Amino acid sequence: MSDPIGTPPGPPERPVEVARAFLDALAARDAATAASFLAPDVTFEGPQSRLQGREAVLEELRQFAETVTAVTVIAALGDEAEAMLLYDVDAGEIGRLRVADHFAVHDGRITANTAVFAALD
Repeated sequence: MSDPIGTPPGPPERPVEVARAFLDALAARDAATAASFLAPDVTFEGPQSRLQGREAVLEELRQFAETVTAVTVIAALGDEAEAMLLYDVDAGEIGRLRVADHFAVHDGRITANTAVFAALD
């Protein structure tokens, strides 16, 4: 059943919806919205860093997001606890990247994020 006309949808609940909304917020450089999807004790693991805590993770991702000019999602998969996104990023001087991003989600918040990427150019 759909929402009545004029009723805005609620916040994303399924992990894949949370992951997509988080990625969309980062791509839009909307740090406040992106932060709202992160658990206070979130962990992030990427090729060059391992971080813990909302502020540390958000700062790292915010710096990267500043270089992003386009994001194209190729696939978004998930179950009741996890999500995987595969997407291409145009990242300015860094170049084009293909990113595989795994998210663990609990109660609508990302508790762990692991990202790997490869250059496309």
